[in-house]
Amino acid sequence: MTYLYDFGDQWEFDVKLERIDPVNRKIKKPVILETHGEAPDQYPMSDEEWDEEWDEE
Repeated sequence: MTYLYDFGDQWEFDVKLERIDPVNRKIKKPVILETHGEAPDQYPMSDEEWDEEWDEE
């Protein structure tokens, strides 16, 4: 499936369901099995830095 994270920036991630295991109560959250490439910074600039950059243009 394709997961669209940010409608404004159009961050798309391809997600592949590998398997569904029986319930294991020790596992509290999903586990990432494999990644490709570098993850982008979610919020690379603070709001103040963002405002300053736009003021300069």
